Amino acid sequence: MHSRYERRLADAALAGRRVEIRLRVRRFFCDGEGCGVRTFAEQVAGLTARYARCTVLLRGMLESIGLALAGRAGARLATTLGLPATRSTLLRWIRALPDPVIGTVTVLGVDDFALRRGHVYGTVLVDIDTHRPIDLLADREADTFAAWLREHPGTEVVCRDRAGAYAQGARTGAPEAIQVADRWHLWRNLAEHVEKTVAAHHGCLHQQDTIAPEVDIEPGAAADLAKAAQLAQVQGKENSALVERTKARYQAVHALKGDGKGIKTIMRELELAKETVRRFARADSVEELLAKPRAGRPSLLDAYKPYLHERCNAGVTNASMLYREITERYRGSRGTVAAYLAPFRALGGAPPATAAVLKIRQITSWILRRPEDLDTDEALKLKQVLATCPHLDATATHVNTFAEMLTARGGDRERCHQIPLRTRIRAEHGTLGGPIGTATSPAAGCDQTVFGAVDGLVTNAALIAGVGGGGVATSAIVLTGLAGLVAGAFSMGTGEYVSVTSQNELVAAEVAVERDMHARFPDAEREELADRFCSYGADPDTAVRMAAAVSEDPELALQLHAREELGVNPNELPSPPLAGGASLVAFSLGAILPLLPYLFGVRTLVVPLAVAGAALLAGGTVVGRLTGRPLLRSGLRQLALGALAVIVTFGIGHLIGGGIA
Repeated sequence: MHSRYERRLADAALAGRRVEIRLRVRRFFCDGEGCGVRTFAEQVAGLTARYARCTVLLRGMLESIGLALAGRAGARLATTLGLPATRSTLLRWIRALPDPVIGTVTVLGVDDFALRRGHVYGTVLVDIDTHRPIDLLADREADTFAAWLREHPGTEVVCRDRAGAYAQGARTGAPEAIQVADRWHLWRNLAEHVEKTVAAHHGCLHQQDTIAPEVDIEPGAAADLAKAAQLAQVQGKENSALVERTKARYQAVHALKGDGKGIKTIMRELELAKETVRRFARADSVEELLAKPRAGRPSLLDAYKPYLHERCNAGVTNASMLYREITERYRGSRGTVAAYLAPFRALGGAPPATAAVLKIRQITSWILRRPEDLDTDEALKLKQVLATCPHLDATATHVNTFAEMLTARGGDRERCHQIPLRTRIRAEHGTLGGPIGTATSPAAGCDQTVFGAVDGLVTNAALIAGVGGGGVATSAIVLTGLAGLVAGAFSMGTGEYVSVTSQNELVAAEVAVERDMHARFPDAEREELADRFCSYGADPDTAVRMAAAVSEDPELALQLHAREELGVNPNELPSPPLAGGASLVAFSLGAILPLLPYLFGVRTLVVPLAVAGAALLAGGTVVGRLTGRPLLRSGLRQLALGALAVIVTFGIGHLIGGGIA
């Protein structure tokens, strides 16, 4: 024994008082020749630790507080409990704790998180059975995730989002594991689409203002104050920067799309993201894109608008004064109040406050929540919304059905409903026909033949009626009809030839752009293919494998991308000579019908026009069958249009012929 010395150890509080243990311990010599320590102190098991100034019990208590509350909050609670410690001490002890041992994780959850949004991302790994994070990775690359899985074998299920990197990492690091889509991302994706649906049908909840926004309002128009104020609000929304930008982008995207340019070409010229260009290109009208900006978001000022209307009508229009009157509970800014009152000050008053139209996010929240979690007022308002718009009613029904399947995990029982859904998705998004899209199916070719024949029939029947109305000889009518047949047929044939040739050249240019993108960014194109397969109904793991298999054949991948983004198959482009010849023959077949009676010796104009009318009725019936419209109705419509053309040209011919005579 070398000596003895006294240690002072802080211990857990007793009856709210700080406790200090004074312990006399021994110091010993170390006789080992290879040991660098000459003396060492005696330790009491369960009470002391090397260099520690507190007991093991106290340190354990403070570590638990630090783990639960971190630095500042933990230090405040510890002081209240009679265990004084600084926030730095708590954080230092937390960092000194050994990492928990990661055992076998049967069900592993993986997702990314942002260290710096848009620039630096990491990966968090969660044990789904215990719902606790188990590790963090420095990035979200497939190789990093695969290496972690190889270091920790035993994972049977990987629960992830639809990111291609995690799919590739799981397939490489744990090839036997089953990959499933986590319910949080599924519900989030559903929520985004429900919000878009509510925005698209938000106009069903209120009557659209019939006053044009361009009408000027006189400041003294007190009689129509309500309409004038509503108009002022409409003008404010229409003139907002977001609405103006949306309109400009929609026009620019559709102008380039009308020129036959593809998604990626538009993306480069306008310097927009691909998904942004797709959203604008697929919109049927700009109104579809403006639904959310016009509907607006819930405002802190909504609850105070009736009071502001009342005070404004009482003659108080000073924004600063009104802001001070509501500032006791209002937490918004003065600028918001001033901007809302500006139209009313210009009009000299405010309309009576009306019930505000429900906001998009509010309705979306009600649809996505459990029915039993809605209070009575919310349930009643949602019921009124669904009764007003059948589209939102159908959406709510689908959301409830999907929620039941998601929470009960009964997807295997709903498999019978997936096939029709995939069929609808393919029908809606499988072929995005655009300005350069071409019809290659037999039905499409039949359509063109029928329409070409009807065009030739109407054209030549009207031409013969016009010449016959002028009182010319029968030989002149026949000669004019033959000349019109030849001229019209060659015009249609050459026009179709030039049109198809131009379309093929545009497709070739777009395919060249796609080929260049595949060569420069193969990973991005492969992920895009996987997302596309997922949208068709494939599960994420299968979609990634399909995308990888397709990407091994560059020509096949190029063909699929061309079908999706251009709406055509590069290997099945129509032949310009064949298209021109088919158009020429179809026009000739229709144009020869009004001439047939003359070729068989008929000398009156009535019989050829009757033959043309019967042929028009039959042609309209065929068109109705192709388009799915009622046959008789379609035939009569075609007959009426042809008769109108014949009557007009006959009248013109009769007037001109009579004047010359």
